[in-house]
Amino acid sequence: MEPLPSMLHDSHQSPCLSQNSTRVTIAYRPLSSSNSFSPLTRRSVFAAPADQARRISHPETPRLRNSLDKTLSPKEHKEVPVTTSTKVDFEYKAPSHTAESLSPALVVLPAALIGTWHNVNSSTRDLVKIAISAAGSGISVNPYGACVPTPCNWGASSGIVYAPNVSSNHAEAFSADFTFSFAKAHVVGHLVGKELLVEVFTIFTDGSGRSNLYTSDTMVR
Repeated sequence: MEPLPSMLHDSHQSPCLSQNSTRVTIAYRPLSSSNSFSPLTRRSVFAAPADQARRISHPETPRLRNSLDKTLSPKEHKEVPVTTSTKVDFEYKAPSHTAESLSPALVVLPAALIGTWHNVNSSTRDLVKIAISAAGSGISVNPYGACVPTPCNWGASSGIVYAPNVSSNHAEAFSADFTFSFAKAHVVGHLVGKELLVEVFTIFTDGSGRSNLYTSDTMVR
């Protein structure tokens, strides 16, 4: 390929031309009256000189300038501002885990659960009552077993409250765990209208051979 000196004249830039069989690289060095020069700015003009040389007629034409602008190396490209979306994405394993608003409630208020709940079945062999009180951002849960003549006090344990959806701040359910010398009990409850359905999952750990136990009781305040 023949040199292209007539195509590289510019009153503001002094070109240096290097060429190989597959690519032409034009390096521009700004003219200066001093002895210090700024670093070379390289612009790769042709992907294949034989295919592209005929497209350039003069450095001052829009075609050449557009060609130079389109072939800037990645480092010379200006960064384009990216507008970020306000949508918040959450990880989930069920659709109900996704947020219904962009500001999920951080604290679930337990007011609807607070109080002493009594079993509607006076002959129950499970829990006769359960006392729930506020404790910081959570609750304290204290069940009582149907022992006679005095109900068995399970003691108080910290509970966790749950809302009906991920954007609500009103408690509708709770859970609490209890550990005894012979068993572990997981107590959960949720509101059904004005009643509280309490379920207990008990795992016996004393080697007695007793099956794991599930019980449920309906309670009212």
